[in-house]
Amino acid sequence: MSKKIFLIDGFALIYRAFFAFGTRPLITPEGQNVSALYGFFNSLFALLDREKPEYMAIVLDTSAPTFRHIMYKEYKATRQKMPDDLRSQLPILFDIIKATNIKTVSQDGFEADDLIGTLSVRAKKEDFDTYIYSSDKDLAQLVNDRVFLYEPKTNEVFDREAVKEKFGLFPEQIADYLALMGDASDNVPGVPKVGKKTAVALLQEWTSLDRLYENVEFLTKKAVKKSLIENRELADLSKRLVVIDKEIEIDIALEEFQLGTFDYAALIGYFNKYNMTRLTKYVSDKAGNTVEIANAIKSYSSDQKKYITIKSFPELKELVKILNEQKAFALYVECTTGHYFDSKIVGLSFSFENDRAYFIPSSFERTVGESNGQMDLFGGSVTFDSDIQQILEILSPVLKGDKIDLYGYDLKRSISILNNYGVKDISIAFDTLLADYLIRSARSTHQLENMALNFLDYAVKEEKELLGSGRNKIRIEEVEISLLAIYASEKADVIYQLTNKLSEELKKDDKLNKLFYEIEIPLLTVLKKMELEGVKVNNEELLMMSKEIGLFLEKQSEKIQELAGSKFNVDSPKQLSEVLFEKMELAHGKKGKSGVYSTDSKVLEKLKSSGEEIAAAVLEYREKSKLKNTYVDGL
Repeated sequence: MSKKIFLIDGFALIYRAFFAFGTRPLITPEGQNVSALYGFFNSLFALLDREKPEYMAIVLDTSAPTFRHIMYKEYKATRQKMPDDLRSQLPILFDIIKATNIKTVSQDGFEADDLIGTLSVRAKKEDFDTYIYSSDKDLAQLVNDRVFLYEPKTNEVFDREAVKEKFGLFPEQIADYLALMGDASDNVPGVPKVGKKTAVALLQEWTSLDRLYENVEFLTKKAVKKSLIENRELADLSKRLVVIDKEIEIDIALEEFQLGTFDYAALIGYFNKYNMTRLTKYVSDKAGNTVEIANAIKSYSSDQKKYITIKSFPELKELVKILNEQKAFALYVECTTGHYFDSKIVGLSFSFENDRAYFIPSSFERTVGESNGQMDLFGGSVTFDSDIQQILEILSPVLKGDKIDLYGYDLKRSISILNNYGVKDISIAFDTLLADYLIRSARSTHQLENMALNFLDYAVKEEKELLGSGRNKIRIEEVEISLLAIYASEKADVIYQLTNKLSEELKKDDKLNKLFYEIEIPLLTVLKKMELEGVKVNNEELLMMSKEIGLFLEKQSEKIQELAGSKFNVDSPKQLSEVLFEKMELAHGKKGKSGVYSTDSKVLEKLKSSGEEIAAAVLEYREKSKLKNTYVDGL
């Protein structure tokens, strides 16, 4: 059986990872952009898990000019400078790669494509199948019976036939295809008047660039024929630029690409430092107990945790006595999914001591090993929340007590759900979600799992681990009580420990501390009441407003059609585009995917500024139409 080697197109993956986050980059509290780091290693680890390769190398470009720059000084001249936010991540990224013990390959004077090409040829000779991990179309020219292109976005593997299906050409025709149509990203000129479709059609008929020029006189499209004849030197130059060099001397043996073991401690240190919690947990899980790791991520262990499930009303009353003796405790409300207006409580958990918690299921009729909804001894259905109302009546005095500080996570949701069951006027002391929002304001999300990893070096069991995913996913109320008890108890335990950590963090900044206790915590209750009570709406006023706007829209539509000189549906972008840019021949922008010229606000504003009355009328029509349909009628 032949061996497999995976060659990663390094910078292609780095750029893809960086730009994948668009306008919402991942920023650490210290202001470091880590989008490329997270995206790169997330993709890399997913590939390792999916394919389990034995051999791998990350192939990289260098900053030195290549033979192509010497051949054509304009080569890649139009490429934008690497963003500073990306450049700042590269030294960190390369350090982390070292910690994976995956080999990197780079060589001045040559691009990663040339190194990949050379390595793939050598790999075939040494009985390897090569998988090139990249979405770069240039690399499709390397595909053969032992070399495959692996698309990172879709995980699709391209062989010769798949390349033919995607491009309309076989791999050996790709270089000629690029030479004819050019490549804007690399500033390869190509042949004027020969675009993508034309290049494919020409090569499907004549198979290669050389044969095309041997038969150029037989071409029927005069403009294309003339351009090909006049630009033969440009076509040959473009071909030399796009052909991948497969004969570089690379002083490294393929056996050196055999994968070793991660430096787990180093990887956890890096991912912890840059707040990449999912990657931290991934590496920690991989490490397991195989090595001793300083500051390794901890997770649930029955030897270290004391989680107690309350199984009866007498036990519940004993717990209430214990809670009444505490100065503070953490509460976690486990409920069904959905909005808290209709969520049902599945269980509650309390913690007032590190590594200790109590879980109260919503029904005592089930045994610890049962899932919710089991049949009882007499054949009747046991509902998952049959005791919850009575449970809450017993707990209510503790929850409302002003002598005990109540801690939680997203307490606005928790107390709103409890309000639905009649437990009101709950006193709140600390919300870990709000505290984290203030302390790590640069983060876009503040999940409890993320906070536990960041502040406690602890990996909380995630919901998908409990419920599964896809077709096998179950509802929370179907989970066995024994598993649910650990899951919910762990949440209360973590909330209690986080409260102590986060309160210390807040104390480091007097203004932040004051903002949290004097504004955020009191405002939580106010916002909860606003959401539950809603906003009063004057239906009669809104109906009158809707009619008034409706009359305006009718008149405005007539005005627009008069200005256009024809009747059409003003709400149809296609019909409006035809009227403005084909009938009235106004200045237009580019065509969209639908094949018609855009009539978006930017285009209309430009027309309006140049004095086109119809554009101003359409903008006003759209503004009032949105006001009516989205807001007035919606309310």
